[in-house]
Amino acid sequence: MIETRGTPDQLRLAICATLPEIDLACEAVKRFLGERGLAKAIFAIILLAREALLNAVVHGSGSDPAKQVDFSISLESGGLVIRVEDQGPGFDAARDFSLAPPDQSHGRGLFIMKEYSDGLVFNDKGNALTLRKSIIRENGNESS
Repeated sequence: MIETRGTPDQLRLAICATLPEIDLACEAVKRFLGERGLAKAIFAIILLAREALLNAVVHGSGSDPAKQVDFSISLESGGLVIRVEDQGPGFDAARDFSLAPPDQSHGRGLFIMKEYSDGLVFNDKGNALTLRKSIIRENGNESS
């Protein structure tokens, strides 16, 4: 994992498109959140980050370690913003986000991200995703 530019309110990562890199990225996100007093948000944010990264690595990049996935998480007005972009061809983001049938072992990521986020937007190509999540800091105030 290569950590790129960041600020006190942003973590930016560029990872190889492999499954182990997702775990490393999620650990970096946990540290980022913990250092900013956002421990209560860790479960939901890690869930969102992991699902977005998993889709980018597996579906967008074909788990090709020669491809890169760009990830950022930023503290912005009202909460956190997660951005993920892969080097893949993209997909039709207008498709149905319904929950996959229970007998399938995949197909739940987009539904989970839609349910756990406060906003989900794909770029026109379908290879970049922006997620928004409102958060409450440990002092009880909404993040701003």
